[in-house]
Amino acid sequence: MITDIVAIPGWTLNFDEVSNGVFQITLTDREGRKAELTDLDSQQSIYKCIGYAFDIERQINKNWNKYLFDTIIFRLGDTKTSLTDYNEKVFGSWTIELINKRIILDGRDGLMTFQSRSDNDWKDEWEKNYEVLTFDELNELIDRVKS
Repeated sequence: MITDIVAIPGWTLNFDEVSNGVFQITLTDREGRKAELTDLDSQQSIYKCIGYAFDIERQINKNWNKYLFDTIIFRLGDTKTSLTDYNEKVFGSWTIELINKRIILDGRDGLMTFQSRSDNDWKDEWEKNYEVLTFDELNELIDRVKS
């Protein structure tokens, strides 16, 4: 049994082989809410269960902007950032910037934008209403930022 791994901010992962080749994955938040799955494919099941926890968080979190900011910082891991700026006073808007890429969340307009820079000009490459962002979309975005 593997226990107490932080999968996304505020959620702890517990992973157990309950039968030969059958895995039970449970994510639990600070309030005791759970996202749980029992399946044969452990890696895919962990990913799917984290997605369930992300969906729960999106529905109940009163500060979704800040949660997305913290989650992206967490998921970027050791990736070097040149700017991480969260501003509660501007509708919870924020920026996470690397050398030639950045993610901007505009809290007033409800948009998350991925931009890349070439010749000192920032170009929009992706834009989404952050209130309906899925875990898969978030991971695709993080992969683009890291690449």
